[in-house]
Amino acid sequence: MKKTKFFMLAAASLFAFTACNNKTEGGQAGSDSAAVENQAEAAAEVTVGTEGPCTAACAKFSVEVPAGWKVLKLEEEEIRIGLGDDHTKDAQVGISARFNKWETAVENQGKHSEQLGEKSFGDNTFVTFQDDSHFVAFMKVDDMHFVGANTWNVPADDATLATILASVKVK
Repeated sequence: MKKTKFFMLAAASLFAFTACNNKTEGGQAGSDSAAVENQAEAAAEVTVGTEGPCTAACAKFSVEVPAGWKVLKLEEEEIRIGLGDDHTKDAQVGISARFNKWETAVENQGKHSEQLGEKSFGDNTFVTFQDDSHFVAFMKVDDMHFVGANTWNVPADDATLATILASVKVK
């Protein structure tokens, strides 16, 4: 009987010590861990139809979706975001990872578009083009890979477009 009481008292003390320790150092670490986990879940929940602000990510890159915009397309190597679903009248930006020789891609785009030159958006530098109805921008990853952006109903000097292009992060 005395052994049982002793073990129960020891177990209760251990429980109390663990609970108190959890409320100080361990409890804070747990809440930090939970916050990171919640952020990861929030990022993982971005799907077609999700409205910004949020981060849309595919296998090759991620992009920040501004408030009021929504994710229209989310594929392995392409993300399209916009203010509405109709590309003939709504502002949209399509971003895709492309596999092609860099010089060839720039040369081909320049054949049917006016090349506007290099332009920096945040830390990202793009070679930019304007054709009849689209602003196009290429960001070189290496000699065989680049990220291309194409717009519908968004002018080249649009502040939201600049924010979107600055937010592109290649993985």
